Amino acid sequence: LDSLLQENIMAGLANLDNLRAEASRQFHQIKGLLHKPPTRDNIYFHYLPLGGCVSYAFLSSNVMDPSLSEAVYTSFGLSSDMSTNLALLSTIGLSLHIYNRQTFAGKDLVTRAGLSVYQTGMFVLGSVLGWAIVARSIPDSSILKTGLSLMSSISMLKLAKLSLDHVDSKMGRALGGTPGKMNRTL
Repeated sequence: LDSLLQENIMAGLANLDNLRAEASRQFHQIKGLLHKPPTRDNIYFHYLPLGGCVSYAFLSSNVMDPSLSEAVYTSFGLSSDMSTNLALLSTIGLSLHIYNRQTFAGKDLVTRAGLSVYQTGMFVLGSVLGWAIVARSIPDSSILKTGLSLMSSISMLKLAKLSLDHVDSKMGRALGGTPGKMNRTL
């Protein structure tokens, strides 16, 4: 029994060391993604989009649990309803991210900006609608609503990024084809 207990303790310590090493690796990876020197381009195309992501996460919480958000905002002396501000900040920040990608690179600057704002605005407003529907469908628990709102906003941002990465990787290719070849099979 003592040897089994000792074996389990050693296995647990090994797992703890592995978890610590993985957490350290992920921390340094995230730190590398978040920290960039404050140049003009980094401010416009890194820090403002990050701010848009943060606003998007706050917006999700604000829509799904407005009473909690109201209490937090009023304690800082802000308006009790920050939904419009958060939606605008999310749209601006995320639009700058899309504007800087290859997705609309072939368009003139005004069209590119307009398409970026339109696509991001539809994404944000669609998210607000989805969160409002979900908030009415789940039990009235601040912990549940806040957790679900943050998980859903992070998941939706990751899914949107994966989608844009996929579209950008296909730039210059015919649908279903390889670069330089037209896919003639229908």
